[in-house]
Amino acid sequence: MQLKNILLPGKVSSKRIFYLDFLKAFAIFLVVVGHVSAETLIHSSVNINWLFADFYSTFAKISIPIFIMISGTLLLNRDYNFKGFIEKRFSRILIPFLFWGSIYVIFSFVFGFTEGKVPDYNSVTSIVSFIINMFLGRPGYLNHFWFVWMILSVYLITPIINKWIKNSSFDEVKYFLIIWLVTCVFTTFKLPYVNIDLRYFAGPLGYFILGYYLHNTKTKLSQNNYLWTAVLIISTILKVFMIYNNSLIAGSFQGIDYYDLTTVFQAISLFLIFKNINFNSNTRKNITTYFSEGKSANIILSISIFSFGIYLSHLLLFKLLWVMNVDFASMNALVSIPILSLILFLVAWVAMLVLSKIPFFKKFTGAI
Repeated sequence: MQLKNILLPGKVSSKRIFYLDFLKAFAIFLVVVGHVSAETLIHSSVNINWLFADFYSTFAKISIPIFIMISGTLLLNRDYNFKGFIEKRFSRILIPFLFWGSIYVIFSFVFGFTEGKVPDYNSVTSIVSFIINMFLGRPGYLNHFWFVWMILSVYLITPIINKWIKNSSFDEVKYFLIIWLVTCVFTTFKLPYVNIDLRYFAGPLGYFILGYYLHNTKTKLSQNNYLWTAVLIISTILKVFMIYNNSLIAGSFQGIDYYDLTTVFQAISLFLIFKNINFNSNTRKNITTYFSEGKSANIILSISIFSFGIYLSHLLLFKLLWVMNVDFASMNALVSIPILSLILFLVAWVAMLVLSKIPFFKKFTGAI
């Protein structure tokens, strides 16, 4: 049997954009890194080991903006009707979400997955409340499920934003993004809104439109990978030390918002770096061709297709290790975080491959 038949869930569209699949595969690995590094950040004191975890977490935080940007690239300026779009997108999200959510709930009752959050088993109300909070992704219950509700809210408004994009000039899109960046300035420096309420421009919608804009823009500035590599390095270093300093002062982990300017510039630079490697003729024959053809391409494409399933499922094994009282905070973060992340990532990916070969379970893999 060919490797392609093992890795991919049936027929795959030939219209896929490879650099987006590559970017999505990289981003889902960063999600795992972020969740693993969080254990050290939250449960240990601020020291050199903590600083290594800070670096991994800081870089990994790009993953969520990247996912939103990829969605904007693929869903905007397209032809579809509202009803068909909502039905297709919501079923792809909700079916695997409800399945994996149920698995987490069952495991939580059996193993106590949550950090101190347990229901009163003598109260039906308490049990129902516990289950609802798990699915809602409340802090202390099942935090990573917040992404599901965020992306569903973006999908709800996508048909409306799509009509605006189709009937707007590129300058009008840039106008929106400029105002969105202003809201990010407010977020970064904690500036007051004064008398201008810019909340309508804030949030994930900015990343959604930003992805579409960056994919469709082609200038000397956007194609300068030396520049964007420098921006990625500088913004990451700044963010690492901002978090380190704030946490040192507070005595506990102090994270930075997804709409902080450092995160925005990290996301912009990483997106453009991947895009430019894909389209730059000077590198295509060596770097990109290696990954875009043959076995490597099939692996990357497979990871990209199963990325949502990997996102939903990867914490199962991690939480089992947590229940077994594995002390992640005492490990050497520099080495343990990438190794453990890779193990969790591969286990989740292989699980999706196995489920995709079983007709009944295929729909729970989140394959897109």
